[in-house]
Amino acid sequence: MGPFTQLEVYMVTNTSLEQKLNKLRDLSEQAAADFSLEVLGVKIGQQGKYRTFEVCIYDRKEPVGLTQCEKVSRALDTLLEAEEVNDPTIFGGPYLLEVVSPGTDRELKNSYDFAVFAGKSVRVKTREKVGTWGNDFVATLLGGSETQVTLSDLHVYEDKSATKKRASTARHRKETTDRVEDGNLAVAVQNDPEMVIELSNIFKINLYSDDLKKN
Repeated sequence: MGPFTQLEVYMVTNTSLEQKLNKLRDLSEQAAADFSLEVLGVKIGQQGKYRTFEVCIYDRKEPVGLTQCEKVSRALDTLLEAEEVNDPTIFGGPYLLEVVSPGTDRELKNSYDFAVFAGKSVRVKTREKVGTWGNDFVATLLGGSETQVTLSDLHVYEDKSATKKRASTARHRKETTDRVEDGNLAVAVQNDPEMVIELSNIFKINLYSDDLKKN
């Protein structure tokens, strides 16, 4: 399935975009609740002649796997079909449905996001440098509000390819800094206390964790 294109203009129907989104979220939450999952967000887009529905689900206790996405998708599809029978104009024709779990491309922006993903690893890019970690680092998210975010275990972000080049020139030299592998990247570990950063200083904060998906 190709990338979704967010609609900016919709054909005039009996139902507004906001109403469609609200209805999609309501039905998604019904489907997800049967499996003790929560809905983080819904999107409506367009792919050719098909309306596209994307639903992001999450489990705070353990990673969401493909099986859970498929189960929620089937349950939601049944609810959508029933809704179409009752009101054929509600979504406006054929659709493609995709149920997904949050990935490392998910950006965190508010207190709700910070509460949901507390305890997860995040990559943070700041407008101004923060201590010895610069303005691009990974950390453990502890929580946050609408004005600030609380982090711990900050790690300097490094490109793995650059790290490999440096290591090849000093193959037999003992490293004084431990290295922790995270996906396709490497980070330099530094022990540090909790740190509070104002959101006004944060350019972007994304999930950065290998435990988001079930093996």
